[in-house]
Amino acid sequence: MKSLDKLLIFRYNIEWKEVEFRVSNIRMAIDPETGEVDEDARIITKEMDEAIVKNKAKNMSIAVDYAMYGQFYWLLYSIQKPLFDGLIDGSTATRLIYLATYMPYNGYRLTFDNNTGIHVGDLNKLLGLDRTNARRFLKKCKDAKLLFVNDDNTIDISKEYFARGKIKPFLCKKERDIIRIYINSVRELYEKSKEENYKALIYLFMLLPYVNKQYNCVCFNPNEEELENIKPMTLQECCDILGYNAKNAYRLRQFLFKIFVGNRPAIVLNRSAIGETVFVNPGVYYAGSRSEEVRILGAFN
Repeated sequence: MKSLDKLLIFRYNIEWKEVEFRVSNIRMAIDPETGEVDEDARIITKEMDEAIVKNKAKNMSIAVDYAMYGQFYWLLYSIQKPLFDGLIDGSTATRLIYLATYMPYNGYRLTFDNNTGIHVGDLNKLLGLDRTNARRFLKKCKDAKLLFVNDDNTIDISKEYFARGKIKPFLCKKERDIIRIYINSVRELYEKSKEENYKALIYLFMLLPYVNKQYNCVCFNPNEEELENIKPMTLQECCDILGYNAKNAYRLRQFLFKIFVGNRPAIVLNRSAIGETVFVNPGVYYAGSRSEEVRILGAFN
């Protein structure tokens, strides 16, 4: 079978409906010289072809964001449900998100940047806690099966919620979504947050399941891809999600909008085509492929 430089486009009439296919491995399905059928050729529908183009665009967007924001890991989460499905409280979840920045590439055993393993006894210093609270944090995560302690006291992180590098297909369930968490940004936010700012950091991550995947704004329909159809949440409605007294919405605004990453705000409240909207800096976490539009809408540039 001869290899070709171009893909062959051809049509079949199936059940009275014309369907367009193309051969995707750069070989013709039928050799025009011999009439031989290439049984190894994989046929792709037009709809599948469009999905491939969309996926390539997303990969290109990820590459651009990688150059701008650096390394990231994947967090698996459930849309419009509490972070980690409510297995742990917001403070514990925030510390776990920070701890996950020490995952190795294609691995789950936590390591320092010099590739030495992180042990149970390292947690208090790493997380900025006293030993008692470090033990409490570890117990909560162990009970929720989010952290696992090995015989040598090294620590593994949950494969159900975290990944770095290639994601195993079985993890991408229909009811779960994935988002990129940028390592340098999370470390900067956590390590530089003073005690009075730490609560704001918790709120930043508690809002994550309600953030639109493409436009990174807090809304009621996070999977909506058309900007004009997004239903943004007001600050008062964000208060309800966070369990914060809606009467103190202005105070929440003061909390959220004073945290910065890379000299840019982590959260902004801007007026856009869909009204007054809370946007999250895509340099902290982002799931989509339109980060440049987010930076413009949220004035993060």
